[in-house]
Amino acid sequence: MDDISTIEHVPKPKAILGIRHLQYLLMFSGAVVVYGMRTVLNVAIVAMLNKEEDATERNYPVYPEWQDHKNVMLSCFSWGHIWFQILAGQIAKNYGPKYYLTAAIIISSACILVIPWFAATVGYKGIIAVRVIEGAFHGVLFPSVHFLLSKWAPVWERAKWGSFVYAGQVLGNCLAMPITGMLCDTNSGWPLAFYFYGCLGMAWSLLWLLLGSNTPGSDKRISSEERKWIESGTVIAKIEIFQVEINVIFTSVPFIAIIITHCGQNWGFWTLLTEIPSFMKEILHYKNTANGVISALPYFIMWLMNLWWSPIADYIIKRKYVTLAASRKIFNSIGDNYNLRVYSWTTA
Repeated sequence: MDDISTIEHVPKPKAILGIRHLQYLLMFSGAVVVYGMRTVLNVAIVAMLNKEEDATERNYPVYPEWQDHKNVMLSCFSWGHIWFQILAGQIAKNYGPKYYLTAAIIISSACILVIPWFAATVGYKGIIAVRVIEGAFHGVLFPSVHFLLSKWAPVWERAKWGSFVYAGQVLGNCLAMPITGMLCDTNSGWPLAFYFYGCLGMAWSLLWLLLGSNTPGSDKRISSEERKWIESGTVIAKIEIFQVEINVIFTSVPFIAIIITHCGQNWGFWTLLTEIPSFMKEILHYKNTANGVISALPYFIMWLMNLWWSPIADYIIKRKYVTLAASRKIFNSIGDNYNLRVYSWTTA
């Protein structure tokens, strides 16, 4: 990549808000909605399997006989999630993600909407099937976001707005837990949580279809001033085609270290996110609403810390207090200790 100082100077648009900010907001809200859809079952399953629930006094069924299948129902999302991500990145690069991202979220929202019906007619196997499909289509979100940020965020704003957009996933998890808990405590019960998030996903898809754009050049509403300024900070990469030796990649010590670290972080994050609501119900005996609120607290703090620590990490690098590598190691270690403290707190 060329040095930023060599980029041709283009005056920044005078308007405080532009079309690019609308795109950032759409990406952020998409992450909030998608990760809320992903999380809703983690809390709703507590009500679904509650053997103490008297279904005759409610407008929904419960399935305590599925208790032995709970972990499979929770984990099957990841079975599909892994497969579409590489393909989605290539589609975004070649064709732009607008329409296939719309279709993907519509399909995954439909999967959320039919879960109560599948539970009543097919059983737990039906829930597993639609969760696998939902996971597969959710896999297109971040490859699409990566592409969109590369086109809409100039390099001098990319860290700031990238952090804003990606923080949507944690906020989505954080909001979904108390919302789902409260909806499960209504007379309509746990099915209402799936209807709510399914409709929310459909609504976001419509907004994205109407207002989203692949690139500044494809958006008819953007001013020429804003478009030139964005493009001056995005078209700076030199394309170089070369042959990659796979054995060199998989024998690279830095590559292996990153993979191990990332797998460890994901294991801690998703294990806690998936199991905390069940722990709060089965061990600490919290009701649905309180369960959702308390289960969300670690992720609310995580969202706040993401907004707090990221600028500090950039600041100490910019001031040359530490090297880039040292900064990454320091804040990765802080993150690992955070996961350990959350685990200790939830099992105390």
